[in-house]
Amino acid sequence: MVSENLKDFTRQIVSCSDLEEEIFRFYQSVAKKMDSPELRGQIVSIGYDSLKHSMTVKEIVKTVEKTELNLHNRPKVLTELTEEVAEISKQINELSCLSTEEFIDVFKALTDLEDRLAEIYLNICQPKILRAVANELEIGAPVNLKSLTKIFEDIIRDKQMHREVLFDIRYCFASQEQRARSSAPVVRYTNPDRWMPPQAF
Repeated sequence: MVSENLKDFTRQIVSCSDLEEEIFRFYQSVAKKMDSPELRGQIVSIGYDSLKHSMTVKEIVKTVEKTELNLHNRPKVLTELTEEVAEISKQINELSCLSTEEFIDVFKALTDLEDRLAEIYLNICQPKILRAVANELEIGAPVNLKSLTKIFEDIIRDKQMHREVLFDIRYCFASQEQRARSSAPVVRYTNPDRWMPPQAF
């Protein structure tokens, strides 16, 4: 009989896989609106990392198909977050372009998402949880505590790297916005009184 620990673990990682796929689409939507080939390439690369994480997690799920997962009992927080990301991606796709300020907001949202996922994976890969799951999986699958730990540690490391890249990209856009404001023409009037309407006496 499958333990509740293994069922809960499977529900969480399936939800994470779905979320990673939506985040991949989010990154793709944002990249299509970017003009800079270099920055666009970085965003596309991060997006494919999310897709890779989704596929990796799905491989783990294949080893626990016997859990007879009830998809209706997935973590509500992850399900709602996945739906929210999908809606934001849809909205971005419908826009013809994004302003610099909107890009800054989007990159902040992506940074927050990467932080949230890193936190979720950290909770999943707590030694006590992984040890219990690995012990049960080893009975019928070539998975052990060391391999599971490495998988999630690698994903968390990627999330931390994504955060740094997104911060740098956001800084580039913020600097661009600041330069645009600084270079805006300023009209100075040498004799502002000339622009005042004549007063009636």
